[in-house]
Amino acid sequence: GEEKGAPYTEPHQQQQQQPRHAPPGCAGGYWGTDTVEQWTGMLAAQNTGLEVWSIHVYMDKNNCFFDKQHCVRNASLAAVAAAEAAAQGAMLYVGEYGGPSPNFTGPTTADQQFPDAILDVQVADSKQGGAFALSTIWAWECPSHRDNMVCIYVNSTHPREVGSRAMARSIADANKKLGNPVVTTTSSQAQP
Repeated sequence: GEEKGAPYTEPHQQQQQQPRHAPPGCAGGYWGTDTVEQWTGMLAAQNTGLEVWSIHVYMDKNNCFFDKQHCVRNASLAAVAAAEAAAQGAMLYVGEYGGPSPNFTGPTTADQQFPDAILDVQVADSKQGGAFALSTIWAWECPSHRDNMVCIYVNSTHPREVGSRAMARSIADANKKLGNPVVTTTSSQAQP
């Protein structure tokens, strides 16, 4: 059947091909919320044979991972994915991450809490020799989306992008903690 949604957000639900009845052991029911075991099991199945696994993670008040009792809506989802990738001998790449839409990277510090938390998980996992080795924030200088979402433009004076310098500093700080060289850039489209 046709899959609904992105494969990294609802892996167990993709296994569900019977629209009326969930298989035994799926307490959430058809299209129910996965347990940690169901989610990591499908994450591993989807990445069988790959050395680099990828997920996308966004702060969304409407999403709830790992059953209603243990609802996860924070950066710990990346830690769970990193632990499973490490257990399978793979590297984790968080291919996209950001705060609540459309303010993925700002302009406020509240909007930047989730991206900062993802960076903290990456640094902590790295310090423990874990699998979470690479990440890409959504989004850096996104001219095609500039009118409908907040992206990082380091030298911008546009009111929606005033948090760009702080977000870029957070990324640079994480790189430094990871032992990576810090590259200073300037925005190619600095003005609104």
